[in-house]
Amino acid sequence: MRWGRLLGVLVVLPCLLVALALFGRAAWRSEQYFHYPKPVAVLPADFASAREVTLRTEDGVELRGWYVPSRNKAAWVLAHGLSQTRMDLLPEARVLRDAGYGVLLFDLRAHGQSGGETSTWGDKERMDVRAALEFVRTQPDVDPARVGALGFS
Repeated sequence: MRWGRLLGVLVVLPCLLVALALFGRAAWRSEQYFHYPKPVAVLPADFASAREVTLRTEDGVELRGWYVPSRNKAAWVLAHGLSQTRMDLLPEARVLRDAGYGVLLFDLRAHGQSGGETSTWGDKERMDVRAALEFVRTQPDVDPARVGALGFS
């Protein structure tokens, strides 16, 4: 009986330690999936017509971005993917800007220069996109019926 108990402890204890180590590693890695670095956004020289903008979502999160005015009364909102920033969408923004479209590049919550502590993988980010669309629709250079959104992942 005594040997059985000792054998049980020798088997169960290492299994528990391995499980605890795996859980700890998973928890540490998950932190990286919800909290992202906040690099400084530098407006490129060829975006001289862009202006810095600040948006506020319905739940009070402050979003930072750049708005390039429209030359054809139409505009696009560009939303970056997880762990990216507005800087990652500059090539797409250049194409749209050169075609005359207004372009709003912004950092989603918990990314880049925007507020917010954690990403919700889309749950609350939809409020970010709604705030961005509302901002663009109210610009004097844009026809509100000619606004689109592009999301990247």
